[in-house]
Amino acid sequence: MIAKIIGVAVVPMLVVALLGASYAIQTHIEQKTIRVQGKERLTKVTSDSDRKTSTTFKNFVYSDDEVYVVEDSLWNGHFIAMTVYSGIKIGATCRVTLSGYRFGFLSMYQNIIAADCVPAAKGGAA
Repeated sequence: MIAKIIGVAVVPMLVVALLGASYAIQTHIEQKTIRVQGKERLTKVTSDSDRKTSTTFKNFVYSDDEVYVVEDSLWNGHFIAMTVYSGIKIGATCRVTLSGYRFGFLSMYQNIIAADCVPAAKGGAA
């Protein structure tokens, strides 16, 4: 009986703690200037036992010093990830707004939620 009471009390507290931690991490906002070295969109296709498939995408942006993702964020009310991603060009210098933290051991990346990019200068001008 005591174990059931403890379970009823502990589980909701754990859920609230996890949601609070997720909110605190994702609502951390900072701005940074980056030079885009590359970008790619990774696709993951999965199927269940009924052969129904689902496809998910993850957009990565590589800079001189870090790797970032561009994805929608419920906590930040950011649902235009593909528009932001399409505006980021390789070689450009971008002033980005980032949410979250980089935790490598958890494979968590900072999320680019806005980007103002200046294209790279064309070579050959004398």
